Amino acid sequence: MNDNMDPLIKIINKVYSYTDIDALNDDPSIALTGGRWLYGSYVWADGSQYKGKHKNNKAHGKGTYIISDTQNKKLYYKGDFYEGNFHGYGFIRFENNEHYLGMWKEDHRSGKGTHIYKNGDRFHGYWKDDLKEGWGIHIFKKKRNNIIGFTSFWSKDKLVCYGKLLY
Repeated sequence: MNDNMDPLIKIINKVYSYTDIDALNDDPSIALTGGRWLYGSYVWADGSQYKGKHKNNKAHGKGTYIISDTQNKKLYYKGDFYEGNFHGYGFIRFENNEHYLGMWKEDHRSGKGTHIYKNGDRFHGYWKDDLKEGWGIHIFKKKRNNIIGFTSFWSKDKLVCYGKLLY
């Protein structure tokens, strides 16, 4: 996440807003430094934005993060955050329109999850540090020679062996 923007700049540029009125007490700096759970929105100069819970000026709890780039491609994440990282259960739409729904650990897919590819195929399985790890099931969007998918075993994102074909 974009943590390099000084909180004071956010206040001066009026790109930071809160919905926790009690925490503001007419002084936005109290909400920034109080370390309490708050709900608010960041908007960066490049158009990237975060909306959700935060603690100690970092995304923390449930929230939505949209990253924009110069080509109007967007990465969209909605889910759990921990100390500024994707962490817990969440959904992401990558810039290439592929999707992932599942567990995250420190900004990496880790644990059980489903990746949906651009062509509609799906991989249900386990991930570690953003790499396929362990058993998974690949399901085709359209049957291929009467096969709807297959099981497979992965190690560090490399296919180790196929399991069963699914008809």
